[in-house]
Amino acid sequence: MKMKRFCMVIFLILAAGTLCFGAGEEAKTPLAFVAQAVHEFEPVLDGDEVIHSFAVQNRGNAELRIERVQTSCGCTTASYTNQIPAGGEGKVEIKVNTAGYGGRKLSKNITVFTNDPDPARRQIGLTIQGNVKKFVTISPNRVRMTGQVGNEIKSKVSIVPQPEYPFRILEVKTEKPDNIRVELETLQKEAAMQYLLTVVNLKQSRIRYADNIILKTDSSVRPEIKINVYGDIF
Repeated sequence: MKMKRFCMVIFLILAAGTLCFGAGEEAKTPLAFVAQAVHEFEPVLDGDEVIHSFAVQNRGNAELRIERVQTSCGCTTASYTNQIPAGGEGKVEIKVNTAGYGGRKLSKNITVFTNDPDPARRQIGLTIQGNVKKFVTISPNRVRMTGQVGNEIKSKVSIVPQPEYPFRILEVKTEKPDNIRVELETLQKEAAMQYLLTVVNLKQSRIRYADNIILKTDSSVRPEIKINVYGDIF
């Protein structure tokens, strides 16, 4: 009987010690928190770069690590704070190139991967979006020169300045003059100035090439416009 009582006392002492130890040792975990996961930027002009920093807080009691950031396309890049101490704040900076989005609403999604043990916070979704104004309408906006060696290969490109951003083309050139020849024709339609480019392939052998047509304008907003050209001569 005495032995049973003795064993019970020892058990209670050990149990009490375990409870006290557990109460004093709080689990150490990071806790990721983003107050504003969606950023709506003010309207910008086609081709402008949009930059925004999302604040990432660590509301836990252990170091929060941002392991990687995944963007939705090559026109979006990200830089970020790798380690955020307990109670601290870091950032995820996003840069978006708006070229080619004129006249549309741009929306890009970003996924931030952290070491937060909670599955709901381990991956954080961010969004950057806003309206992009058009400076000029270029049709087609990419020139493809495709055809057989010996045949005449040419393409026509229409260039129409937006009424809010009128401009005149002062000079036309290509980055690699041995690929293509470009002829510029000025058109007048009502009160607005319009232009027509004729792009002629110069290559007389089987080849693939990439080039750019460069338009010099009198606009202080866009003194230079680039048009991509892709050649596939077979």
